[in-house]
Amino acid sequence: MIEALRANEAAKGKKADDYFNCNASVVSYSTGYPVLDYYLGYTVNVFNDKNEFVESYPSLGITAGSFIMFIGKPSTSKTATAVSIAANIVRKFDNGTVFHFDLEQAMNYTRIQALTRLPMQEMKNGKYILRQQNHTLEDIKATIVRVYNEKMSNPDKYKYKTGKLNEFNEEIELFEPTVMLIDSIACITMQMEDGSAKSLEKMEEIASQTERMRLTGEIGRFFNEIMPMLRAANITVIGINQIKVNPNMGIIKQPAQVLGLGVNEAVPGKLLNLVA
Repeated sequence: MIEALRANEAAKGKKADDYFNCNASVVSYSTGYPVLDYYLGYTVNVFNDKNEFVESYPSLGITAGSFIMFIGKPSTSKTATAVSIAANIVRKFDNGTVFHFDLEQAMNYTRIQALTRLPMQEMKNGKYILRQQNHTLEDIKATIVRVYNEKMSNPDKYKYKTGKLNEFNEEIELFEPTVMLIDSIACITMQMEDGSAKSLEKMEEIASQTERMRLTGEIGRFFNEIMPMLRAANITVIGINQIKVNPNMGIIKQPAQVLGLGVNEAVPGKLLNLVA
């Protein structure tokens, strides 16, 4: 059946949708941190048409077109690490670009240059785009869609031969990588039309519980909508989020927390009494 379906698609020529061809071949990009590369890596086994083993090689680092979330407490180098990794992914590609949506407005090019060692002129020419304005949820989505459309419309310009083989002994060809860095997810806002009274009223409404829940739903919908574009156009999204202290838990730690346990965990016996 698959052979017949593929033949029907091939007969359509340029209008073919390629629904019945394999398209799961990807490569990984080094993060610049060997321990992390090996932790995320896996071994690719290559076989020929006769089902004979050809070779195996390690695929180390972040898989092309992934969505990654950095989550941690404040001041734990989340942004610094993400900036370094983003630059390492695109560094060697002529059309590789980082779009850094600095929603917290805490970054500058001097610090980025110190973290990445990218030449300042190279960043100015488009290797690293730092965005501290026009970075609402709608702006981020529009940027991803436009990058996706540009790549898909000009494959000859942006595709490259990776030099790697997939499991079927075929050379892997991908679009040059793009990285979207969102710092941070907690600071994403919806777009305001202008400075009118209506917009100001909308801004005040966002502070309410209902509007915050609606915004959360919009963010979830945003990620669902962009996911199909990421792998197809080799766009990696790195989101940053923070762990915050729950004010309802109180200042004094529970005995279980002192022992390094979760708030819903306990140790049998009198050990907790000794800690308390």
